[in-house]
Amino acid sequence: MSLSITDKKALFQSGCLEPHYTDRRFKKPQTIFLSSGVEVKFSFGMDCVDDAEYVYSDRLFQWHHDRFDQIERDMKSDGLNQNTPEYFERFLQKLLNDPALVLVHILAGCNLANGYPYRIYGFIRGGV
Repeated sequence: MSLSITDKKALFQSGCLEPHYTDRRFKKPQTIFLSSGVEVKFSFGMDCVDDAEYVYSDRLFQWHHDRFDQIERDMKSDGLNQNTPEYFERFLQKLLNDPALVLVHILAGCNLANGYPYRIYGFIRGGV
């Protein structure tokens, strides 16, 4: 059974966005979203999309903590389901001030040292 979806409006499978540390599938980062028509290659210990920038979810919070909560509140008025790639794409566009940003890849994993889940967002600034 594949964990990955390709439709930005599709819902993530249960447990994919916040994997539990006991879910062995997430010992290493797993692709949970890959934009249609995009290919990955293995690099730096995980699957990557050429020309995409990658950032961990916790780093985004550290770098932009002052705006994070406000953007989440603003996003509620957009009417997007929070369990879709479309939601995360719009969130990143607002957070990084790039309305043309295109989300192409999301990986999820679990930090085995502390048990906390994480996500890695792969995106292309300014569109594709």
